[in-house]
Amino acid sequence: QKSSPSPDLKDSNSRVQTTGTPEPCRYPQAGLPAHCPRTGAYAVDVAAFEALALPALSPPPPSAAARRSVVVIDEVGRMELHSAAFQAAVTRLLASPAEAVVFGALTAPIYGHRVPFCDAIAAHGRVSVDRITQKTRDAVREALQRRLLREVGLREEG
Repeated sequence: QKSSPSPDLKDSNSRVQTTGTPEPCRYPQAGLPAHCPRTGAYAVDVAAFEALALPALSPPPPSAAARRSVVVIDEVGRMELHSAAFQAAVTRLLASPAEAVVFGALTAPIYGHRVPFCDAIAAHGRVSVDRITQKTRDAVREALQRRLLREVGLREEG
């Protein structure tokens, strides 16, 4: 379920819990106290982000139809990396036995500035990186969909 930004917070980014309740985590710099970390034009409410994101990084048991559960991380980016607890949770998830398939997006280097944690994830043995461009996005999406169905046991190998 998608959420709409809070009317009083222009350009806010809201995360949606399974209940459908939006939880604001990112605000224009003027929207949060000075102690909140900043990335670009935004400030991050790390406590709100952690309260929402950390429980979601514990993989649920597989369903009766699938042999493995799926964890989707919509982005591991500069704003998320203000949370050491988030980094630790992602690291634990990747180090755990492969009971869960993890799909996610990593921030790309900007102007040659690397993000070491994202580089470490990309180099992890359980990780396959697909670079997406406007020309390749449809083919990558189709390949990822096939791979996901195969990984969770809902489609035959091959």
